[in-house]
Amino acid sequence: MTVRSSGERLRLALIALGAILAAVPAALRPRTGYGLDTCHLFAAGLDITKSPQALGAVLDAFEAAAGEPPAFLHLNDSEGALGSNKDRHMLIGEGCIGAEPFRWLMQDRRTRGIPLILETPQQNYDVAEDDPSPDLYDVRMVELLRSFTS
Repeated sequence: MTVRSSGERLRLALIALGAILAAVPAALRPRTGYGLDTCHLFAAGLDITKSPQALGAVLDAFEAAAGEPPAFLHLNDSEGALGSNKDRHMLIGEGCIGAEPFRWLMQDRRTRGIPLILETPQQNYDVAEDDPSPDLYDVRMVELLRSFTS
């Protein structure tokens, strides 16, 4: 089968997600869930940059297929263009997604009370195991995301 559009990719992903979660035994369901990655969504051709409504529609589709919202999110910008299938993460606001969709995401009900995992480049890869200082890029990204919630 040839997948020709982001809409078709989304439809197939939703079918797979629903089938996987439906196959999990009921006793284990409270321990399972799914996550979404902003760069992966964008690279797959899902335009989460159009508007808050477009971003919400993508989240709605996953929630409807799974019967629940995502259990966590990986937050990262994308080096690749929309639909590029290029999984190269960038600092939030410095890639093709831009900052505004992250503001919309941080204001969406589905980001409350779940892990929001920064998956962005590090400024300093050579940090000693016993160095307690935070990475400056991580600090900058957390401050940016916090500013989007107020």
